[in-house]
Amino acid sequence: MITVGNPSTMYAQQYLQESGTAWPVAPAWTGSVNDLDESNLPWNARMAQDGTIIIL
Repeated sequence: MITVGNPSTMYAQQYLQESGTAWPVAPAWTGSVNDLDESNLPWNARMAQDGTIIIL
């Protein structure tokens, strides 16, 4: 499970990794950051301006 959130809009999405498909990551949930399960917080990464994911 990958959880992506935008702190400026409080919008979040979750994706599941699937095996054996052409597109291995499928959308699983979309909604408000406030609706995420507490186990998904705190964030452990951020995205740089160039799109690189930085693990904290």
